[in-house]
Amino acid sequence: MPTTLEILRAEREAQDAEDARPPFASVDSLRAFIVDENPALINNVAQEMCWIDSKEYEKFYRPELINRDEQDFPSVVEAFKALDPARSSKCVFVLTIWKNYDGNLNRIDYRPGLSYRLDKVHSLKLNYGNLVGSMQIRERLRVDPLPPLLPLIVNESQDTPSLGKIPAPVMDQASESSSSHTPDEPLWASPQSKAVSQKTGVGRNTGEAKAAASNGSVQRASPAAKIPKRKTPTRSGDEKATPLESPRKRPPGREPKELFPSSEDN
Repeated sequence: MPTTLEILRAEREAQDAEDARPPFASVDSLRAFIVDENPALINNVAQEMCWIDSKEYEKFYRPELINRDEQDFPSVVEAFKALDPARSSKCVFVLTIWKNYDGNLNRIDYRPGLSYRLDKVHSLKLNYGNLVGSMQIRERLRVDPLPPLLPLIVNESQDTPSLGKIPAPVMDQASESSSSHTPDEPLWASPQSKAVSQKTGVGRNTGEAKAAASNGSVQRASPAAKIPKRKTPTRSGDEKATPLESPRKRPPGREPKELFPSSEDN
C-alpha cells in the first residue's frame, strides 16, 4: 500500500505534466484530445479561446467558447443566430463555471469577441457529440484579455514600405541628417581638427580652394620660384667618392706607386 508521501509525489508529477501541456486554442484540437486520449474526469487542461456569450444561473455560469483565431467575429455571431441550438452547439465548447461560496469571487467581466485564458478545466467529455467541461471558481478569475493573434502573411506595401517605395524627400532628409560634415571641410576631419579649424581659420576655405583649382583660376608657381634640391657634397677630382664620404688624406711625397709601370718610364 503506498504511503501518503508517495501519493503526494505521484500527484505532483501529474500536476507538472498538466502544467507542461500547451493550452487548447480551438474546438477541433480539444475534440481530438478527448477522442484520442479519453482523459479522466480529474485531468485538468488550460484553454485560450474566444468568449461568445454566457448565461448566469443560481450556482454556475455557462459560457460558450469558439476558436481563438476567429478573425471576423461579427459574421460568426450572425451565422450562429441563423442556426438552431442543436446545430450550433457542434461548433462551440460549452463550459460550466461553478460559483464559489464567497460571493466576492463570483465576478466574471468577460466581453464577447475577446479571448481569455481559463485554467484547471476538467470533466472533459462529448455529450451527444457536443464538447462540454467544468471548472470551479477557487480564486478570482483572470479578466485580462489575450492579445490578438497576428496574421501569418503581412502585406509589405501597407505595413512596412521597402526602400524603393520611400519618397525622395524622405530619403534626402535622411541622408542630410546622417552626415555631420560641412562642404568646406574634408570628410576625414575629426572633431578635434574641426574645433581647431574653427578657431584658427585653417582648412576653412578648403572647399573653395579646390573649386578654384578645378576652374583654373588659381595661379601656379613659376619654375624659378621652386626651391632647388640640395646636392650631396662630393670631393672635387674624386669621381669614386660616395656621398658623405671623402677620400683618405695622404702626406705629401707619399703618392702610391703603380704596380705595373708603363714602358715610357723604363
